[in-house]
Amino acid sequence: MNVSDKIKQLHGNDEAQLEFIFSDNRRIIVESPAGYGKTKVMISKIAYLIASGKLPNPKKILALTFSVNASYKIKKEVVQELPNLLDESLNKEVYDKIQVSNYHGLCRRILKRYGFRLSSYLRNVDTLITFNDGDTREYKRLSVVLNSEKQSFLAQFNSEVKNCNSEFVKTNFNRYNEIVQDDLLRQKVIPFNSLITLTVKLLKEYPRIKLFYQSYFKSIFIDEFQDTNLLSYGLIKYLIDENTYVYLLGDSLQRIYGFIGAIPNVLQKAKVDFQMEFITLSKNYRFKDNPEMLQLDNNIRANALNPISPLIDSPVSLKFSHLDNQELEGEYLISQCKDLLSNNDTDKISILFRSRGFNTNIVITQFDDSGLPYFYALFSDEEADYKKYHFDAAKLFIEYLGKGKFSKRLCSKFYKELVGQTDSNNPTHNSLNVLLNIFLKQLFIENYHMEEEDKIILVKETFEGLGLKQYIEFVDSRIILTTIHGAKGLEWEYVIIPDMEQNSLPSYFSCRDCGFKSNCDYTYNELNQDKLLDELSVFYVAFTRARKQVYFSASKKSYSPNGDREFKNNLSCFLSLDGITLP
Repeated sequence: MNVSDKIKQLHGNDEAQLEFIFSDNRRIIVESPAGYGKTKVMISKIAYLIASGKLPNPKKILALTFSVNASYKIKKEVVQELPNLLDESLNKEVYDKIQVSNYHGLCRRILKRYGFRLSSYLRNVDTLITFNDGDTREYKRLSVVLNSEKQSFLAQFNSEVKNCNSEFVKTNFNRYNEIVQDDLLRQKVIPFNSLITLTVKLLKEYPRIKLFYQSYFKSIFIDEFQDTNLLSYGLIKYLIDENTYVYLLGDSLQRIYGFIGAIPNVLQKAKVDFQMEFITLSKNYRFKDNPEMLQLDNNIRANALNPISPLIDSPVSLKFSHLDNQELEGEYLISQCKDLLSNNDTDKISILFRSRGFNTNIVITQFDDSGLPYFYALFSDEEADYKKYHFDAAKLFIEYLGKGKFSKRLCSKFYKELVGQTDSNNPTHNSLNVLLNIFLKQLFIENYHMEEEDKIILVKETFEGLGLKQYIEFVDSRIILTTIHGAKGLEWEYVIIPDMEQNSLPSYFSCRDCGFKSNCDYTYNELNQDKLLDELSVFYVAFTRARKQVYFSASKKSYSPNGDREFKNNLSCFLSLDGITLP
């Protein structure tokens, strides 16, 4: 059986998937909701390109992602699935045809090879300490000398990237790079944003390097495209030419990183800018055997597509519990977990909170008192302890690379020293120690095929991308307490979403402005549509983390984190969207 026949058999009668895989169009956007087979279809497309001879030697396929998490998952799928389609083991020749990375990892590779043309310090870019130049406290922690005016400018540049202010970024692009080159690189530090801006500068000022990469990466896949920011979008423009095969995969309704700069309507923007065909995957495989979850998925997407007058086939009744107070809601969560665990010896449950706060602390205390084991993962990319742990890990890892050859033994020593520096009374530190141990073990088991340099880059990308949370799915605990943003890209058999009260999910600040169509005090109108979609995206990402079933709960009284303000006694506006009813 040839590759085409295998692909047809694998994808059955899914016309949208097969249309994308076998299309000769060089430019395609694939709108792929959660559970619709995005990764599967990407692997098949890669196999088809290789088997059909559309990737001549020594050209490569570049697979780019927004997060380290997605990059890891694609690498894993390539290793596991590609040999089955190509009818051969994944030998080095085939593996070398595919380069998978997030944006920062790709830029690091390019700067490592050609960055010396901009600065001699970029020859050793792997030894430079990356940091967030949007936080002026970072300069003091790193002992970086930079006057306050320049610090303020770098912070503003960082902020305007997050605000998608393209005019400011374009106007101040050169000055930003000049400060990094003249003042920071010599101090052995480099801001995250500048990994991309310096790469763009290199490709812009050295056309031969740009032409090399445009020729080298014959085909480019970009996953999670809905999370692309201004800098990443600018990089993409320099990597493609009129002959490049470009495939963009994403889902407009999973854009939950607008607060850190994801471009609004970026899929539509790319369709126009790059003259791309648009294909929407149409079959939900995650919920195909669960009509209730499938209908919930359809109804939420219908509300997002047309918030004013969505087309709903039939309503769905949620599995929802409404309790009198937060303590009773916590007791419900514990009881629900016990019931679900008793029905199966392997299924896992995740309780997804919008963020950690007053209500969450009550639930944690109740879980601790109950003796029911759980894994604490209620940290976010913005939490100080979470960021510092990754920063300290990256810094210490660089020190260890200077002590000897990269090896399993070196990583073991690095791990022991890092753990010895953490606070055993800090739940975030304890959980991250567990995740780091899992990561380092998998580094030498699942990624055995990777070259030493690739392993080093993966470690650095994980620390710099605050990516240890991607290993939550591998912990032994059957109950996970985490945040919605932390759960993106992960899945469990069961998901429980608590605190479904107005001002909680959706958040207080969004709810008061968005004008949701229910018992809010504000009237919905088109001007507030973006606010609604931002919050609806968070809700959608949360419930689609479930493979089997999602449960919702709320309490009649909910308090602000400082305890001095009682929120309104209204349920979440999401529970009054068209096509959704309560039992």
